Formats: sequence, C-alpha cells, structure tokens
Amino acid sequence: LWTKHFTKFAAYTPTPPSSPPSTSGSGDVGGGGGATAPRPTPAPTPTPTPAAPEEEAAPAEEVPAEAPAEAPAPTGLAAITGRAIEAVKGIAGKVKLWQAAVVVLVVIAALGGYYSYTHIEPKTIEAHYSRAAELHRKAESFYRAGNIRKSEELYKKAQLQREKGEKLQK
Repeated sequence: LWTKHFTKFAAYTPTPPSSPPSTSGSGDVGGGGGATAPRPTPAPTPTPTPAAPEEEAAPAEEVPAEAPAEAPAPTGLAAITGRAIEAVKGIAGKVKLWQAAVVVLVVIAALGGYYSYTHIEPKTIEAHYSRAAELHRKAESFYRAGNIRKSEELYKKAQLQREKGEKLQK
C-alpha cells in the first residue's frame, strides 16, 4: 500500500443551499396581493484557512503503479560478451592511441612467447627432458581416462624427446 503524507490542511465550512424566492398567486400571471419573500443576500464564499502544521514530514516518493516490464537479463555467452562490450565502450573514450598500441604489443609478445614455448623445438638437454616428462604426464592422464590411442601417441612423442636429449648429451 502506498500512502501520501500531507503537511498542510485546509478547513472548509459548507453553507446551506439558498432557496429560490417564493411567490404567491397562481400561474405565470403576476397577480395580486400576495407578499413576496425577501431575496436572501448570498453568503460570502468561505476561504480555506490553513491549519498549523503539526510537524514537517518528508514527502513520500511517488512510485508508479506498474513498473515497466524489463527485458530478461542475458545469460551465457551473451551476458559475458555484453559486459565486455559495455566495459570497452566505457574505457574507449578514456584511452589514448599510444596506450592501446602498447597493450596490443604486449598481447602479441605474450602470444609469441606461448607459441615458441609450445611449438618450437627445445635446444638444450634439460628442455628435451622437461618436454618428455610433460608429455609422459599427459599420456598417463589420457590412459587413465580410457583414451588409449591418444595416450600411446603422447608416449611416442615423449620417447622421441628423450632420444633427442640423449643425442645432445653425447
């Protein structure tokens, strides 16, 4: 329930309705002899008088009877990309061109480092053995999960890495 709070009050006193003047006689014809009632003078129109406020109350917030229907919140990928796009829109006006270029270069460097770590052949003995151990761990997890074909493939790659490390050692 919503209520309204009033801080000022006005008083009004109604007056009885005035009656039309009565005439004696018959019909439309003016006639004779009867006395007419004096015409009443209209009473002055009462003016509202404000009552003294009891105390100042804060006005209530007006809330619409029905709130507009809101669109359902996006879920899944739409929620993630929507939030990311809104963040980019908010930041885009504040970022200078050189700052954006630095960020792009850092991202490219990070991706290049990751690629070189995962795809370029190791050059030292320790790097070969380390890569062989990593492949062996992955092969074991695939074997335990029941993927025998993938585990055998990884065991073969691990063996090749060990053999390359041994050749460098000689």
